Amino acid sequence: MRQQEAQFTSLELSLRHRELVILTVAGKIGCDYEYQQHIPISAAAGVEPTLREALWTGNLDDSPPVADDDHALIEFVGLIVDSPKIDEDKLTEVRSHFSDRGIVEILQLVGCYWGLGRLCTILEVDVEISDNLDAINAISNLPDPSG
Repeated sequence: MRQQEAQFTSLELSLRHRELVILTVAGKIGCDYEYQQHIPISAAAGVEPTLREALWTGNLDDSPPVADDDHALIEFVGLIVDSPKIDEDKLTEVRSHFSDRGIVEILQLVGCYWGLGRLCTILEVDVEISDNLDAINAISNLPDPSG
């Protein structure tokens, strides 16, 4: 639980980047539970609905162009999920956008959400949908959705 809390309070990664990691993992492993839970959280963190949907479907051609750091992050996360090793050129590219700490945070988030996603998909956890972000806002410094 403390690791989960730290992932909402102590990361160097921006809230948007954290949500892009989570949504990319959810899409790559087909975890509807994670995806649905992070729709309101990612919206509050500034992730556009079309990008969120493209991450779920795996078709980034249907999303608007993304910033270079977002693109590098999404590609990196996909490679982490798909392969035990990362090509040195890809690692160099992601290092041009993220610090060493940020890269470690990305790897930790991918591992955490891959594991949680597999728990949800294998055990067929029912999706809970909530627009109430009070608990998340209390620990994550998300912007207040009411303005």
